[in-house]
Amino acid sequence: MIKSKSAKKAPYAPLSLIAVLLASAVLGGCAEIRKATYPPDFVYLESQEVRTSMQKMAISIGKLDRLLSDTEYQSANKKEEVNAELSNIEIISRSLNTGGKESNHPLIDQHMENFRDKLSMARSAAQADPPDYYPAGRLVGQCQGCHIKR
Repeated sequence: MIKSKSAKKAPYAPLSLIAVLLASAVLGGCAEIRKATYPPDFVYLESQEVRTSMQKMAISIGKLDRLLSDTEYQSANKKEEVNAELSNIEIISRSLNTGGKESNHPLIDQHMENFRDKLSMARSAAQADPPDYYPAGRLVGQCQGCHIKR
């Protein structure tokens, strides 16, 4: 009797299903383990969430830097575009806000509050009439100053 190739693959289908179920059980259990191993006031930030938020923020900081660097571009739209990028950065930074609680990212814990204060000052200055973009430029420099090392 000749066995077909599809007949050989059939026993492996349950194994892949078991592997998927086991992986989801392990990943689902991680959250439960964190609840038991970390204090209740601890904020656990997922690595992928941090990476995604930081990448989005870097894109916005890059756009802001280009807007501020272009001395030829002095239209009324510049003020709107600068304020839009600052608002976008604020929205992104909220996803990394731990509310003053300790997290698994000590650098974020140490610097996010200061960053958000400087962001608020940059927004206020950029919304003034006439707009003052100096604080926004300092904000860009602050990001580049820390992250150029990485």
